[in-house]
Amino acid sequence: MSNQKDYDFCEKLSEYRDIAVVRRGDKFGYINREGVEITPLKYDRALQFYYDTGRVQLGGKWGLVNSRGKEITPLVYDELKGVEDPIVRLGDKYGFIRSKTGKLLTPVKYDDAKIWTQIMFGLGQFGEDDLARVCIGGKWGCINRRGEEVIPLIYDEIKIDQFQNPRFRAKLNGKWGFLDKDGKVAIAFEYDDAGDNFFFYNGTTRVKKDGKYGFINQQCVVCVPFIYDDCEPVLYNTLWVKRNGKYGFIDETGKEIIKPKYEFARSFGRGFKPWQELAAVVRNGKVGFINRKGRRVIPFMYEPDFEKRENYCFHYGFASVKYGGKWGVIDEKNNVAVPFLYDEFLEQKCDGIFRYVCRDGEQIYLDHKGNEWTLNKNAAARTFMDYLHATEWAEALAVLKKRFIGGRSKEDDMQKYKTNYFNFKSKSSKPSENIIRIYDVNGNAFANIFDVKKKIPINYFEWSEILDMEVRIEDNLTPSNAEIVALCIYEASDDDGLVVTEEHFTKHFQEMAKLKEEWKQERENGI
Repeated sequence: MSNQKDYDFCEKLSEYRDIAVVRRGDKFGYINREGVEITPLKYDRALQFYYDTGRVQLGGKWGLVNSRGKEITPLVYDELKGVEDPIVRLGDKYGFIRSKTGKLLTPVKYDDAKIWTQIMFGLGQFGEDDLARVCIGGKWGCINRRGEEVIPLIYDEIKIDQFQNPRFRAKLNGKWGFLDKDGKVAIAFEYDDAGDNFFFYNGTTRVKKDGKYGFINQQCVVCVPFIYDDCEPVLYNTLWVKRNGKYGFIDETGKEIIKPKYEFARSFGRGFKPWQELAAVVRNGKVGFINRKGRRVIPFMYEPDFEKRENYCFHYGFASVKYGGKWGVIDEKNNVAVPFLYDEFLEQKCDGIFRYVCRDGEQIYLDHKGNEWTLNKNAAARTFMDYLHATEWAEALAVLKKRFIGGRSKEDDMQKYKTNYFNFKSKSSKPSENIIRIYDVNGNAFANIFDVKKKIPINYFEWSEILDMEVRIEDNLTPSNAEIVALCIYEASDDDGLVVTEEHFTKHFQEMAKLKEEWKQERENGI
């Protein structure tokens, strides 16, 4: 794209369309790959293009523009949710519009509406079977992509399963039941609680009747009797159950293999790796670990603290546990891998090796041997901007081809790397207390931001904020200027990279809030 320096902000090209959001002053618009403005920069907000449409706001009202820059809806809506056939709100009423034409798919008449659920294994072409939940007068039903109300609006609540049949979990007159794909009653409305995100995972679903939990299958045959105060939501392999205030375990047939005798229990893993064969249980106020046969493998010596779901769960052979008021890490043989020195464990990486920890309010990285990662503080305190201005695009491109893309990248990928390079080049820096960390994985250098200012492990920053970050390099690495720039450009070009927009921020924190609420509910249910 050309003329990027004319703009105060230039987002990377949409992955769905070669169109990018730009801003000059406080007004937004869109440009194409060649840098041509397809809309005037007149909008108060403009969100990333999704296929053929972009969402824009002017004077507090929302509408859609197409890829030619034409406003295909009037800018009259108070809210616009979703990207494909989105929900619109006028006052306190909701409806849907077609994203391709901007015409109303339904009247704006609903008291509430939820975005589309993609139905897998449907009978129609892709998208035709998708459904959305809508509500009038406190009663819920479903509409299809043609705007037809295929499930009548008579239910207190309704949930949709993408894959299974029965497809709908519904609540009527205070009781839960299940509907088939045609909306007919498949399982009668007689349960106090029913199903989870996947209603009939492994052919069964958890239901509650007369205050007790059990499992039924798709033919409404009881697989696990209604005798438990609580239990895991999925009948799979080995799961915990709670009866008379104590926790035990049953197998997938419903047979009790470990009698309920513990004060609390965590799940076994879903697979059959060695580190997924242990579950944390509490007895006499202390945490230990047992295997699937109920034999104690790790003594009852640790302090219960299950606020974070990652704690007391073995990942790749290691688990974070608490002892003497401090956190450390043990392996599956109860050997101490990381000493008990830390106030909190914030995150365990997916490979089970690197973790954020917290000590005296400071974030620290550890490896699985308890070694704190050391970073060179550059004598000249060089910032990313210093490295950037010492590196030409051709030099960074050479490293990108050698290290990451092997010279076989698609044109779109090459363009986004180049776009991000010049986006950085065109920005002025902002004071930053964060650092960019160049670290070693299996002999190769990688880039990441070590966030020390916000005290939370979220790597989202503005373009200009990154420029003024000090670059610190691990002791064993000697990357060139071009390699440092290429590493950061590569990461910034990822969907979860360093540079994001306000929309990404909003989406991320909404997702985090939803997850935290789900985890809270799970903890309250003893999961």
